[in-house]
Amino acid sequence: MVIRRLSACGLAAAGISAAIAVTLSAQAARQTFRTTTRLVEVSVIVTDRGGTPVTGLSREDFTITEDRVKQPISIFQVNDGRAVVAAAPPSPASDSPRTFSNRVHDPSGAATVILLDRVNAAFDSQWFARKHVDNYLRASRPGDRVALYVLDGSMRVLHDFTTDHASLRGALEHYRVRPGGHYDASNEAPAETPAEGVAVWLADPSGNMAQFFAERRALDTFSAFRYLAAHLSGTAGRKSIVWLSEAFPIPTREGRPEFVAQMRRATQALNDAQVALYPVDARGLVAAQKVSGVGTVTFTTFGGIRGNIETMQVVAEETGGRTFANTNALDLSIRRAFDDSRFTYLLGYYPSDTKWDGRYRSISVQVKRKDLRVRHRTGYRASRPAIDEQTRNSALREALQGPLQSTMVGLQANAERLEGSQVKLSVRIDPSTLSLARGGATWRGAVDMLFADVSPKGIGTISHTAKLDIALTDEGRDRATRDGLPVSRTLLLRPDTFQVRIVARDVASGDVGSIVIPAAQLK
Repeated sequence: MVIRRLSACGLAAAGISAAIAVTLSAQAARQTFRTTTRLVEVSVIVTDRGGTPVTGLSREDFTITEDRVKQPISIFQVNDGRAVVAAAPPSPASDSPRTFSNRVHDPSGAATVILLDRVNAAFDSQWFARKHVDNYLRASRPGDRVALYVLDGSMRVLHDFTTDHASLRGALEHYRVRPGGHYDASNEAPAETPAEGVAVWLADPSGNMAQFFAERRALDTFSAFRYLAAHLSGTAGRKSIVWLSEAFPIPTREGRPEFVAQMRRATQALNDAQVALYPVDARGLVAAQKVSGVGTVTFTTFGGIRGNIETMQVVAEETGGRTFANTNALDLSIRRAFDDSRFTYLLGYYPSDTKWDGRYRSISVQVKRKDLRVRHRTGYRASRPAIDEQTRNSALREALQGPLQSTMVGLQANAERLEGSQVKLSVRIDPSTLSLARGGATWRGAVDMLFADVSPKGIGTISHTAKLDIALTDEGRDRATRDGLPVSRTLLLRPDTFQVRIVARDVASGDVGSIVIPAAQLK
Protein backbone atom coordinates (compact mmCIF):
# COMPACT_ATOMS: atom_id res chain seq x y z
CA MET A 1 0.00 0.00 0.00
CA VAL A 2 1.29 3.46 -0.89
CA ILE A 3 0.31 6.46 1.21
CA ARG A 4 -1.24 8.98 -1.16
CA ARG A 5 -1.18 11.96 1.13
CA LEU A 6 0.32 12.96 4.47
CA SER A 7 -1.23 15.56 6.71
CA ALA A 8 0.63 17.24 9.55
CA CYS A 9 1.24 20.69 10.89
CA GLY A 10 4.91 20.29 10.03
CA LEU A 11 7.54 17.90 11.25
CA ALA A 12 9.63 20.53 12.98
CA ALA A 13 6.64 22.03 14.74
CA ALA A 14 5.45 18.64 15.95
CA GLY A 15 8.92 17.48 16.98
CA ILE A 16 9.42 16.00 20.40
CA SER A 17 12.98 16.09 21.71
CA ALA A 18 14.32 13.05 23.51
CA ALA A 19 17.69 11.87 24.74
CA ILE A 20 18.79 8.29 25.29
CA ALA A 21 21.80 7.26 27.35
CA VAL A 22 22.75 3.59 27.27
CA THR A 23 25.88 1.99 28.68
CA LEU A 24 28.16 -0.22 26.63
CA SER A 25 31.67 -1.63 26.98
CA ALA A 26 34.29 -0.21 24.61
CA GLN A 27 35.29 -3.63 23.33
CA ALA A 28 31.69 -4.62 22.61
CA ALA A 29 31.14 -1.33 20.80
CA ARG A 30 33.95 -2.07 18.37
CA GLN A 31 32.59 -5.54 17.70
CA THR A 32 28.86 -4.90 17.66
CA PHE A 33 28.12 -1.35 16.56
CA ARG A 34 28.71 0.37 13.27
CA THR A 35 30.70 3.59 13.20
CA THR A 36 30.64 6.55 10.86
CA THR A 37 33.80 5.26 9.11
CA ARG A 38 32.78 4.21 5.60
CA LEU A 39 33.27 0.58 4.60
CA VAL A 40 32.82 -0.27 0.92
CA GLU A 41 31.72 -3.85 0.31
CA VAL A 42 31.96 -5.51 -3.11
CA SER A 43 30.44 -8.90 -3.99
CA VAL A 44 32.61 -10.62 -6.60
CA ILE A 45 31.71 -13.52 -8.88
CA VAL A 46 34.62 -15.44 -10.40
CA THR A 47 34.06 -18.03 -13.15
CA ASP A 48 36.14 -19.94 -15.65
CA ARG A 49 35.61 -19.65 -19.40
CA GLY A 50 32.76 -22.14 -19.22
CA GLY A 51 30.90 -20.10 -16.61
CA THR A 52 31.59 -22.48 -13.71
CA PRO A 53 32.17 -20.72 -10.35
CA VAL A 54 35.79 -20.81 -9.21
CA THR A 55 36.30 -21.84 -5.59
CA GLY A 56 39.32 -21.92 -3.33
CA LEU A 57 40.53 -18.37 -3.86
CA SER A 58 42.08 -16.48 -0.95
CA ARG A 59 42.44 -12.84 -0.02
CA GLU A 60 45.90 -12.78 -1.60
CA ASP A 61 44.45 -13.76 -5.00
CA PHE A 62 42.48 -10.48 -5.25
CA THR A 63 43.49 -6.91 -5.98
CA ILE A 64 40.93 -4.12 -5.63
CA THR A 65 41.38 -0.54 -6.82
CA GLU A 66 39.29 2.60 -6.48
CA ASP A 67 39.87 5.15 -9.24
CA ARG A 68 43.02 3.14 -10.10
CA VAL A 69 44.39 3.44 -6.54
CA LYS A 70 45.03 0.10 -4.82
CA GLN A 71 43.03 -0.42 -1.62
CA PRO A 72 43.92 -2.73 1.31
CA ILE A 73 41.33 -5.51 1.65
CA SER A 74 40.04 -5.31 5.24
CA ILE A 75 37.25 -7.89 4.93
CA PHE A 76 37.31 -11.15 2.99
CA GLN A 77 34.42 -13.61 3.12
CA VAL A 78 33.37 -16.59 1.04
CA ASN A 79 29.64 -17.08 0.47
CA ASP A 80 28.72 -20.55 -0.79
CA GLY A 81 24.96 -19.97 -0.68
CA ARG A 82 24.41 -21.79 2.61
CA ALA A 83 22.70 -20.16 5.56
CA VAL A 84 24.75 -17.66 7.52
CA VAL A 85 24.46 -16.75 11.16
CA ALA A 86 23.03 -13.31 11.86
CA ALA A 87 22.69 -11.62 15.21
CA ALA A 88 19.10 -11.59 16.40
CA PRO A 89 17.64 -8.18 17.22
CA PRO A 90 16.58 -7.34 20.76
CA SER A 91 13.41 -9.40 21.02
CA PRO A 92 11.71 -10.01 24.36
CA ALA A 93 8.38 -11.82 24.00
CA SER A 94 8.84 -12.00 20.22
CA ASP A 95 6.12 -14.63 19.91
CA SER A 96 3.46 -12.24 21.20
CA PRO A 97 0.72 -11.45 18.64
CA ARG A 98 1.17 -7.77 19.52
CA THR A 99 4.88 -7.66 18.81
CA PHE A 100 5.93 -6.38 15.39
CA SER A 101 9.36 -6.30 13.80
CA ASN A 102 11.02 -5.44 10.50
CA ARG A 103 14.00 -7.74 11.11
CA VAL A 104 14.68 -10.84 9.05
CA HIS A 105 14.59 -13.93 11.28
CA ASP A 106 15.42 -16.50 8.57
CA PRO A 107 18.66 -15.23 7.02
CA SER A 108 20.28 -17.13 4.17
CA GLY A 109 23.48 -16.90 2.22
CA ALA A 110 21.54 -16.32 -1.01
CA ALA A 111 18.06 -14.99 -1.73
CA THR A 112 16.46 -14.04 -5.04
CA VAL A 113 13.44 -11.93 -5.91
CA ILE A 114 11.66 -12.68 -9.17
CA LEU A 115 10.18 -9.33 -10.15
CA LEU A 116 7.25 -9.41 -12.59
CA ASP A 117 6.97 -6.03 -14.31
CA ARG A 118 3.52 -4.70 -15.24
CA VAL A 119 4.72 -1.15 -15.78
CA ASN A 120 7.27 -1.79 -18.53
CA ALA A 121 5.91 -4.76 -20.46
CA ALA A 122 3.15 -5.42 -22.96
CA PHE A 123 0.38 -7.92 -22.27
CA ASP A 124 1.94 -10.71 -24.36
CA SER A 125 5.38 -10.13 -22.79
CA GLN A 126 3.89 -10.39 -19.30
CA TRP A 127 2.09 -13.59 -20.23
CA PHE A 128 5.29 -15.06 -21.68
CA ALA A 129 7.26 -14.14 -18.56
CA ARG A 130 4.63 -15.61 -16.23
CA LYS A 131 4.68 -18.89 -18.13
CA HIS A 132 8.45 -19.23 -17.88
CA VAL A 133 8.52 -18.33 -14.19
CA ASP A 134 6.14 -21.22 -13.65
CA ASN A 135 8.41 -23.46 -15.75
CA TYR A 136 11.36 -22.46 -13.58
CA LEU A 137 9.48 -23.15 -10.33
CA ARG A 138 8.42 -26.58 -11.59
CA ALA A 139 12.02 -27.60 -12.23
CA SER A 140 13.79 -25.55 -9.53
CA ARG A 141 16.23 -27.20 -7.18
CA PRO A 142 15.24 -27.73 -3.52
CA GLY A 143 16.64 -25.07 -1.24
CA ASP A 144 16.42 -22.16 -3.66
CA ARG A 145 15.11 -19.26 -1.55
CA VAL A 146 12.73 -17.28 -3.76
CA ALA A 147 10.23 -14.44 -3.46
CA LEU A 148 7.73 -13.19 -6.03
CA TYR A 149 7.20 -9.43 -6.30
CA VAL A 150 5.19 -7.32 -8.73
CA LEU A 151 6.13 -3.89 -10.08
CA ASP A 152 2.71 -2.33 -10.55
CA GLY A 153 2.84 1.41 -10.06
CA SER A 154 4.78 0.79 -6.84
CA MET A 155 6.01 -2.53 -5.45
CA ARG A 156 3.82 -5.37 -4.26
CA VAL A 157 4.66 -8.69 -2.57
CA LEU A 158 3.03 -11.61 -4.36
CA HIS A 159 4.81 -14.14 -2.10
CA ASP A 160 7.62 -13.49 0.37
CA PHE A 161 10.80 -15.56 0.63
CA THR A 162 10.36 -19.31 0.88
CA THR A 163 11.88 -22.58 -0.27
CA ASP A 164 8.37 -24.01 -0.74
CA HIS A 165 8.10 -23.73 -4.51
CA ALA A 166 4.62 -25.29 -4.58
CA SER A 167 3.43 -22.36 -2.49
CA LEU A 168 5.12 -19.94 -4.92
CA ARG A 169 3.36 -21.58 -7.87
CA GLY A 170 0.07 -21.27 -6.04
CA ALA A 171 0.62 -17.52 -5.63
CA LEU A 172 1.63 -17.24 -9.29
CA GLU A 173 -1.65 -18.86 -10.36
CA HIS A 174 -3.53 -15.92 -8.84
CA TYR A 175 -1.35 -13.36 -10.65
CA ARG A 176 -3.04 -11.81 -13.68
CA VAL A 177 -1.12 -10.11 -16.45
CA ARG A 178 -2.25 -6.56 -17.07
CA PRO A 179 -0.30 -3.83 -18.89
CA GLY A 180 -0.14 -0.52 -17.10
CA GLY A 181 -1.73 2.62 -18.47
CA HIS A 182 1.63 4.38 -18.64
CA TYR A 183 3.00 1.63 -20.89
CA ASP A 184 0.17 2.03 -23.40
CA ALA A 185 0.36 5.82 -23.29
CA SER A 186 4.13 5.84 -23.82
CA ASN A 187 3.75 3.65 -26.92
CA GLU A 188 1.05 5.77 -28.54
CA ALA A 189 1.53 5.71 -32.32
CA PRO A 190 2.48 9.13 -33.74
CA ALA A 191 0.05 10.99 -35.98
CA GLU A 192 0.64 11.45 -39.67
CA THR A 193 2.88 14.28 -40.87
CA PRO A 194 1.12 17.57 -40.05
CA ALA A 195 0.08 20.07 -42.67
CA GLU A 196 2.58 22.72 -43.68
CA GLY A 197 2.85 25.51 -41.17
CA VAL A 198 1.25 23.55 -38.32
CA ALA A 199 3.47 23.01 -35.28
CA VAL A 200 4.29 19.37 -34.64
CA TRP A 201 3.26 19.55 -30.96
CA LEU A 202 -0.12 21.04 -31.99
CA ALA A 203 -0.77 18.53 -34.74
CA ASP A 204 0.35 15.56 -32.66
CA PRO A 205 0.22 16.22 -28.91
CA SER A 206 0.41 12.45 -28.38
CA GLY A 207 4.13 12.63 -29.19
CA ASN A 208 4.83 14.83 -26.18
CA MET A 209 2.49 12.77 -24.02
CA ALA A 210 4.20 9.53 -25.06
CA GLN A 211 7.57 10.99 -24.05
CA PHE A 212 6.14 12.16 -20.73
CA PHE A 213 4.75 8.73 -19.85
CA ALA A 214 7.94 6.98 -20.97
CA GLU A 215 9.99 9.14 -18.60
CA ARG A 216 7.40 8.64 -15.86
CA ARG A 217 7.75 4.87 -16.22
CA ALA A 218 11.51 5.09 -15.85
CA LEU A 219 11.46 7.35 -12.79
CA ASP A 220 8.76 5.27 -11.08
CA THR A 221 10.78 2.11 -11.73
CA PHE A 222 13.96 3.57 -10.24
CA SER A 223 12.02 4.73 -7.20
CA ALA A 224 10.59 1.21 -6.77
CA PHE A 225 14.12 -0.27 -6.96
CA ARG A 226 15.21 1.99 -4.10
CA TYR A 227 12.29 0.87 -1.96
CA LEU A 228 13.05 -2.76 -2.76
CA ALA A 229 16.73 -2.29 -1.89
CA ALA A 230 15.80 -0.84 1.51
CA HIS A 231 13.41 -3.75 2.05
CA LEU A 232 16.06 -6.37 1.26
CA SER A 233 18.86 -4.68 3.19
CA GLY A 234 18.18 -6.63 6.39
CA THR A 235 18.59 -10.00 4.64
CA ALA A 236 22.12 -11.31 5.14
CA GLY A 237 24.40 -12.10 2.22
CA ARG A 238 24.20 -11.34 -1.48
CA LYS A 239 20.73 -10.87 -2.93
CA SER A 240 19.55 -10.94 -6.54
CA ILE A 241 16.59 -9.42 -8.38
CA VAL A 242 15.55 -11.17 -11.60
CA TRP A 243 13.70 -8.36 -13.40
CA LEU A 244 11.34 -9.70 -16.11
CA SER A 245 10.64 -6.60 -18.17
CA GLU A 246 10.95 -4.79 -21.48
CA ALA A 247 12.63 -1.90 -19.61
CA PHE A 248 12.88 1.51 -21.35
CA PRO A 249 15.45 3.37 -23.47
CA ILE A 250 17.88 5.90 -22.04
CA PRO A 251 16.52 9.34 -23.01
CA THR A 252 18.46 11.47 -25.48
CA ARG A 253 16.56 14.70 -24.85
CA GLU A 254 16.44 17.15 -22.00
CA GLY A 255 15.23 14.46 -19.57
CA ARG A 256 18.58 12.66 -19.63
CA PRO A 257 20.28 14.39 -16.63
CA GLU A 258 17.37 13.58 -14.31
CA PHE A 259 17.19 10.05 -15.72
CA VAL A 260 20.89 9.39 -15.10
CA ALA A 261 20.71 10.89 -11.59
CA GLN A 262 17.74 8.72 -10.62
CA MET A 263 19.32 5.64 -12.18
CA ARG A 264 22.49 6.21 -10.14
CA ARG A 265 20.44 6.67 -6.96
CA ALA A 266 18.72 3.35 -7.62
CA THR A 267 21.90 1.40 -8.40
CA GLN A 268 23.66 2.96 -5.39
CA ALA A 269 20.81 1.81 -3.13
CA LEU A 270 20.99 -1.70 -4.60
CA ASN A 271 24.75 -1.81 -4.13
CA ASP A 272 24.51 -0.61 -0.52
CA ALA A 273 22.09 -3.46 0.16
CA GLN A 274 24.30 -6.01 -1.66
CA VAL A 275 21.65 -6.59 -4.32
CA ALA A 276 22.56 -7.48 -7.92
CA LEU A 277 20.07 -6.80 -10.72
CA TYR A 278 19.52 -9.41 -13.46
CA PRO A 279 17.26 -8.02 -16.20
CA VAL A 280 15.57 -10.62 -18.41
CA ASP A 281 13.95 -9.29 -21.58
CA ALA A 282 10.35 -10.49 -21.33
CA ARG A 283 9.86 -10.16 -25.10
CA GLY A 284 11.94 -13.26 -25.65
CA LEU A 285 13.39 -13.81 -29.11
CA VAL A 286 12.50 -10.76 -31.20
CA ALA A 287 11.22 -11.83 -34.62
CA ALA A 288 11.43 -9.83 -37.82
CA GLN A 289 7.67 -9.39 -37.94
CA LYS A 290 4.75 -9.54 -35.56
CA VAL A 291 1.04 -10.07 -36.26
CA SER A 292 -1.36 -8.21 -33.95
CA GLY A 293 -4.76 -9.49 -32.85
CA VAL A 294 -6.46 -7.63 -35.72
CA GLY A 295 -4.22 -9.19 -38.34
CA THR A 296 -1.90 -6.22 -38.80
CA VAL A 297 1.71 -7.11 -39.57
CA THR A 298 4.41 -4.87 -38.10
CA PHE A 299 8.11 -5.22 -38.76
CA THR A 300 10.75 -4.86 -36.07
CA THR A 301 14.49 -4.38 -36.09
CA PHE A 302 17.05 -4.82 -33.36
CA GLY A 303 17.65 -1.09 -33.55
CA GLY A 304 14.12 -0.53 -32.30
CA ILE A 305 14.79 -2.37 -29.05
CA ARG A 306 18.48 -1.62 -28.61
CA GLY A 307 17.82 1.33 -26.29
CA ASN A 308 15.82 -0.82 -23.88
CA ILE A 309 18.54 -3.49 -23.77
CA GLU A 310 21.23 -0.86 -23.22
CA THR A 311 19.37 0.33 -20.13
CA MET A 312 19.21 -3.25 -18.87
CA GLN A 313 22.93 -3.65 -19.43
CA VAL A 314 23.84 -0.43 -17.62
CA VAL A 315 21.87 -1.21 -14.44
CA ALA A 316 23.09 -4.82 -14.47
CA GLU A 317 26.76 -3.84 -14.83
CA GLU A 318 26.57 -1.18 -12.13
CA THR A 319 25.19 -3.71 -9.62
CA GLY A 320 27.29 -6.74 -10.64
CA GLY A 321 24.47 -8.58 -12.40
CA ARG A 322 23.95 -9.81 -15.98
CA THR A 323 21.48 -9.14 -18.77
CA PHE A 324 19.60 -11.87 -20.66
CA ALA A 325 17.98 -10.78 -23.92
CA ASN A 326 16.81 -12.07 -27.29
CA THR A 327 16.12 -15.62 -26.10
CA ASN A 328 12.91 -17.60 -25.63
CA ALA A 329 14.39 -19.68 -22.80
CA LEU A 330 13.46 -17.25 -20.04
CA ASP A 331 13.32 -20.04 -17.46
CA LEU A 332 16.94 -20.96 -18.22
CA SER A 333 17.90 -17.29 -17.89
CA ILE A 334 16.29 -17.24 -14.44
CA ARG A 335 18.22 -20.39 -13.52
CA ARG A 336 21.52 -18.83 -14.64
CA ALA A 337 20.81 -15.77 -12.50
CA PHE A 338 20.23 -18.07 -9.51
CA ASP A 339 23.46 -19.94 -10.19
CA ASP A 340 25.39 -16.67 -9.96
CA SER A 341 24.55 -16.37 -6.27
CA ARG A 342 25.68 -19.85 -5.33
CA PHE A 343 29.31 -18.92 -4.80
CA THR A 344 30.58 -15.38 -4.31
CA TYR A 345 33.45 -13.57 -2.62
CA LEU A 346 32.86 -10.50 -0.47
CA LEU A 347 35.65 -7.92 -0.35
CA GLY A 348 35.54 -4.92 1.97
CA TYR A 349 37.84 -1.93 2.21
CA TYR A 350 38.04 1.50 3.80
CA PRO A 351 38.76 4.01 0.98
CA SER A 352 42.08 5.81 1.15
CA ASP A 353 40.32 8.90 -0.20
CA THR A 354 38.33 10.13 2.80
CA LYS A 355 36.75 13.15 1.06
CA TRP A 356 33.03 12.45 0.64
CA ASP A 357 32.46 14.99 -2.12
CA GLY A 358 29.60 13.33 -4.01
CA ARG A 359 31.85 12.22 -6.86
CA TYR A 360 31.35 8.84 -8.56
CA ARG A 361 34.26 6.48 -7.89
CA SER A 362 35.04 3.49 -10.10
CA ILE A 363 35.91 0.08 -8.64
CA SER A 364 38.03 -2.60 -10.32
CA VAL A 365 38.74 -6.10 -9.01
CA GLN A 366 41.38 -8.35 -10.52
CA VAL A 367 42.38 -11.96 -9.81
CA LYS A 368 45.97 -13.15 -10.09
CA ARG A 369 45.07 -16.43 -11.79
CA LYS A 370 44.78 -16.37 -15.57
CA ASP A 371 41.79 -17.10 -17.82
CA LEU A 372 39.21 -16.25 -15.17
CA ARG A 373 36.24 -13.92 -15.56
CA VAL A 374 35.43 -11.47 -12.78
CA ARG A 375 32.14 -9.63 -12.34
CA HIS A 376 31.23 -7.04 -9.70
CA ARG A 377 29.62 -3.65 -9.32
CA THR A 378 31.42 -0.89 -11.18
CA GLY A 379 31.53 1.83 -8.52
CA TYR A 380 29.67 4.02 -6.07
CA ARG A 381 28.95 7.66 -5.31
CA ALA A 382 30.96 9.03 -2.36
CA SER A 383 28.37 11.25 -0.74
CA ARG A 384 27.24 11.85 2.81
CA PRO A 385 23.54 12.09 3.65
CA ALA A 386 22.36 15.67 4.12
CA ILE A 387 21.57 16.54 7.73
CA ASP A 388 19.67 19.80 7.26
CA GLU A 389 16.13 19.91 8.62
CA GLN A 390 14.38 20.04 5.24
CA THR A 391 16.27 17.04 3.82
CA ARG A 392 15.78 14.98 6.96
CA ASN A 393 12.04 15.66 6.95
CA SER A 394 11.78 14.90 3.24
CA ALA A 395 13.59 11.57 3.70
CA LEU A 396 11.24 10.60 6.52
CA ARG A 397 8.19 11.40 4.43
CA GLU A 398 9.52 9.39 1.51
CA ALA A 399 10.15 6.38 3.74
CA LEU A 400 6.72 6.75 5.33
CA GLN A 401 5.05 6.55 1.92
CA GLY A 402 7.02 3.49 0.77
CA PRO A 403 5.11 0.38 -0.33
CA LEU A 404 7.41 -1.99 1.63
CA GLN A 405 8.94 -2.12 5.09
CA SER A 406 12.53 -0.89 5.16
CA THR A 407 14.95 -3.13 7.06
CA MET A 408 18.08 -0.94 7.08
CA VAL A 409 17.50 0.12 10.69
CA GLY A 410 16.27 -2.69 12.92
CA LEU A 411 13.01 -1.97 14.75
CA GLN A 412 10.68 -3.87 17.01
CA ALA A 413 7.44 -2.54 18.48
CA ASN A 414 5.29 -3.90 21.30
CA ALA A 415 1.68 -2.69 21.21
CA GLU A 416 -0.43 -2.29 24.34
CA ARG A 417 -4.11 -1.38 24.08
CA LEU A 418 -5.15 1.33 26.57
CA GLU A 419 -8.53 2.86 27.35
CA GLY A 420 -10.74 3.74 24.44
CA SER A 421 -8.90 3.88 21.12
CA GLN A 422 -5.47 4.57 22.56
CA VAL A 423 -2.53 2.29 21.79
CA LYS A 424 0.89 2.53 23.42
CA LEU A 425 3.75 1.59 21.10
CA SER A 426 7.01 0.68 22.83
CA VAL A 427 9.71 0.67 20.17
CA ARG A 428 13.24 -0.71 20.46
CA ILE A 429 15.89 0.28 17.94
CA ASP A 430 18.62 -2.24 17.19
CA PRO A 431 21.81 -0.21 17.90
CA SER A 432 23.96 -2.48 15.72
CA THR A 433 22.21 -1.02 12.67
CA LEU A 434 23.10 2.59 13.53
CA SER A 435 26.27 4.53 12.71
CA LEU A 436 27.82 5.93 15.87
CA ALA A 437 30.78 8.30 16.29
CA ARG A 438 33.24 8.00 19.17
CA GLY A 439 33.89 11.18 21.13
CA GLY A 440 36.05 10.69 24.21
CA ALA A 441 34.41 8.03 26.37
CA THR A 442 31.03 8.30 24.63
CA TRP A 443 29.54 6.92 21.43
CA ARG A 444 27.08 9.38 19.92
CA GLY A 445 24.43 9.30 17.24
CA ALA A 446 21.00 10.63 16.33
CA VAL A 447 17.77 9.12 15.04
CA ASP A 448 14.71 10.83 13.53
CA MET A 449 11.37 9.08 14.03
CA LEU A 450 7.80 9.33 12.79
CA PHE A 451 4.57 7.69 13.94
CA ALA A 452 1.59 7.87 11.57
CA ASP A 453 -1.78 6.28 10.94
CA VAL A 454 -3.13 5.54 7.46
CA SER A 455 -6.72 5.36 6.22
CA PRO A 456 -8.02 2.68 3.80
CA LYS A 457 -7.73 5.27 0.99
CA GLY A 458 -4.03 5.68 1.64
CA ILE A 459 -4.27 9.04 3.42
CA GLY A 460 -1.64 9.27 6.14
CA THR A 461 -1.65 11.49 9.21
CA ILE A 462 1.54 12.07 11.21
CA SER A 463 0.72 11.60 14.90
CA HIS A 464 4.13 12.06 16.53
CA THR A 465 7.73 12.83 15.66
CA ALA A 466 10.82 12.30 17.77
CA LYS A 467 14.42 13.44 17.49
CA LEU A 468 16.59 11.11 19.54
CA ASP A 469 20.07 12.17 20.67
CA ILE A 470 21.93 8.98 21.60
CA ALA A 471 24.83 8.87 24.06
CA LEU A 472 26.39 5.47 24.81
CA THR A 473 29.04 5.13 27.53
CA ASP A 474 31.50 2.29 28.01
CA GLU A 475 29.39 0.50 30.65
CA GLY A 476 26.33 -1.73 30.65
CA ARG A 477 26.82 -3.74 27.44
CA ASP A 478 24.27 -6.35 28.43
CA ARG A 479 21.48 -3.83 28.83
CA ALA A 480 22.04 -2.26 25.40
CA THR A 481 22.34 -5.50 23.48
CA ARG A 482 19.42 -7.13 25.31
CA ASP A 483 16.88 -4.31 25.31
CA GLY A 484 17.87 -2.09 22.39
CA LEU A 485 17.34 1.68 22.42
CA PRO A 486 13.84 2.44 23.76
CA VAL A 487 11.29 5.05 22.67
CA SER A 488 7.53 4.95 23.21
CA ARG A 489 4.51 6.92 22.06
CA THR A 490 0.76 6.68 22.62
CA LEU A 491 -1.43 6.91 19.52
CA LEU A 492 -5.16 7.57 19.27
CA LEU A 493 -6.57 5.29 16.59
CA ARG A 494 -9.25 6.88 14.44
CA PRO A 495 -12.30 4.83 13.40
CA ASP A 496 -10.97 4.60 9.84
CA THR A 497 -7.36 3.76 10.73
CA PHE A 498 -6.15 1.00 8.39
CA GLN A 499 -2.45 0.90 9.26
CA VAL A 500 -0.01 2.34 11.76
CA ARG A 501 3.46 3.10 10.42
CA ILE A 502 6.67 3.70 12.36
CA VAL A 503 9.76 5.12 10.64
CA ALA A 504 13.28 5.62 12.04
CA ARG A 505 16.14 7.27 10.15
CA ASP A 506 19.78 7.14 11.24
CA VAL A 507 20.98 10.71 10.75
CA ALA A 508 24.66 9.81 10.26
CA SER A 509 24.14 7.25 7.48
CA GLY A 510 20.72 8.17 6.11
CA ASP A 511 19.60 4.54 6.58
CA VAL A 512 15.91 4.02 7.27
CA GLY A 513 13.89 1.37 9.06
CA SER A 514 10.10 1.09 9.10
CA ILE A 515 7.32 -1.10 10.46
CA VAL A 516 3.83 -1.39 8.98
CA ILE A 517 1.23 -2.59 11.52
CA PRO A 518 -2.30 -3.53 10.38
CA ALA A 519 -4.80 -1.70 12.58
CA ALA A 520 -6.89 -4.86 12.86
CA GLN A 521 -4.09 -6.41 14.93
CA LEU A 522 -4.18 -3.51 17.40
CA LYS A 523 -7.87 -3.70 18.22
